[in-house]
Amino acid sequence: MSFTFVDETITEPQQAANWIFDKISEKKDEFGINFMGLNERLKPQYPAVVVIAGGKQKAQHSTHIFLVMLEVIIQVYHAKLDSTHTQRTESDLNLVTSIENWLERGEMNMEDKVVFMYVSQVTPIIGRDRFANDQVVGSQMLVTIESRKGFPYGP
Repeated sequence: MSFTFVDETITEPQQAANWIFDKISEKKDEFGINFMGLNERLKPQYPAVVVIAGGKQKAQHSTHIFLVMLEVIIQVYHAKLDSTHTQRTESDLNLVTSIENWLERGEMNMEDKVVFMYVSQVTPIIGRDRFANDQVVGSQMLVTIESRKGFPYGP
């Protein structure tokens, strides 16, 4: 497999989180998102989406190239717990599915900035609204990203 390195290659979790945050923010009205946050703890309006830089693993891939595995967490908070379970579940899952399908379109390579990315896990979450001290429900999406990084020196 041949991989061309470019200055814009994403090799750090924060770079990947910024890219995902920017792309979802561009579509937030279409998705019906009322609040977008990047590494944010406050959620003043619902539905809210918070993008968080996750972990990073690096291993030697081939001569002078690292395999870089990144994670980005997308937390989708839909509603307060006073909504009925059926309403919360259907709305939340539709929003999560829409975001997942939109991220996994085309080549799934973040506009040629990584080798491959996909949503590897979706799990339910319950959080606390810091403004009203109410519990809120949603889903946490784990985005797994594979990238490459050249050694910082020549052969």
